[in-house]
Amino acid sequence: LTRILGQGFYLAILLALPMMCILGFASIWMPWLGQQTTNVTLSQSYLQGVLWGLPALFGYEVFRNILTAINHPKVITAIAAVGIFLNAILNYALALGNFGIPALGLRGIGLSTTIVLWSQLLIALLFTWFNSEFRIYNLFKKCFRFDSKIFLEIIGIGFASSMRYGAKRGFRITLVYLLGALG
Repeated sequence: LTRILGQGFYLAILLALPMMCILGFASIWMPWLGQQTTNVTLSQSYLQGVLWGLPALFGYEVFRNILTAINHPKVITAIAAVGIFLNAILNYALALGNFGIPALGLRGIGLSTTIVLWSQLLIALLFTWFNSEFRIYNLFKKCFRFDSKIFLEIIGIGFASSMRYGAKRGFRITLVYLLGALG
C-alpha cells in the first residue's frame, strides 16, 4: 500500500496540473464553444477560485481509495460530512459576505470549495498519520519513492475506468455547453 499511495500522489499531481491550466484559461476556450461573454466572465470568476483545489481533490481521491481498500469507509463518510458542513458555512460567508467577510459571489464559492478540498485532504492525511490502526500498513514509509512499474500499473488499471467516466461526464458537459450556446 505504501508504494501505491506514493504513486497515486504522483499521478494526482500529474492530472491536476493540466486540469488547472485548462480551467485557468477557460476565458480563452469557452467563447469558442459559443458561450456568451457574461457566462464566460461569471464562470471564470468561479473557476479562478476552484482551480487551486484540484491537487487536493485528486490527492484526497488517493486517500479515499486507500481507506476504502483497507475497509475504512466510515472515515470517508465522516470526512465527506465535515466537507458538506464546512462548504455550507464557507459558501454562506464567502459568497454572501457574512461574518464580516466581504461578499465574493461566485469567486467566493470557488474559494470555499478549494478550502474544503484542502481540508478534506488534510483530515485524511492526519487521520491516517496519527491513527494507530494504520501503523501496520506503514503508509508513509518511503511512500514518495518513485516506482515506474506501479505507476504504470495504476495508469493501466485506471485508464478503462477513466474512459468510461470521461464519456459519461463528457456527454453531460457537452450538453451544458450546447445549452449555454443556445442562450
